[in-house]
Amino acid sequence: MLDDFLSEEARLRPLLADMQRTLVTGNELIKNVNLTVDSVDRVVARLDLSPKGDMKESEPVDINEYRQLVSEASKTVNELTLLMQSIEVTLESPVLEQNVPRVLNVVEGIDEDLAGLVNRVFLLAALLIVVFFAAMLAFRYASARLPGVRT
Repeated sequence: MLDDFLSEEARLRPLLADMQRTLVTGNELIKNVNLTVDSVDRVVARLDLSPKGDMKESEPVDINEYRQLVSEASKTVNELTLLMQSIEVTLESPVLEQNVPRVLNVVEGIDEDLAGLVNRVFLLAALLIVVFFAAMLAFRYASARLPGVRT
């Protein structure tokens, strides 16, 4: 009988090892399910979905609204994914790398042109102010020289 047991042991040892791995995996699965249930319990407790006696009876839930919301959210996520892929392709494009220095040169040129324009406008405004005060002085001088007109 001992010989039969020893011969069966060699055949059963791999089977027992497989069963032990299965039990370890099952134990991990149970732990994960327990964590999930605890998380759901915490969410339900936060949302306070328990019925209250003083509340009116609520309307039935229309699942079509939720289905439409999920559908629109899915479309939005798809569009954002396409946008991100497009941005990634654009940023990796060699054409962009070639055109960036050109764009920077144009921006610097615009900056210089705007600085020149601002300086010219300032000088013209200062000249206009000087002309205005010169005209006022000429008027005062002329009005003082004219007989019968006093300011």
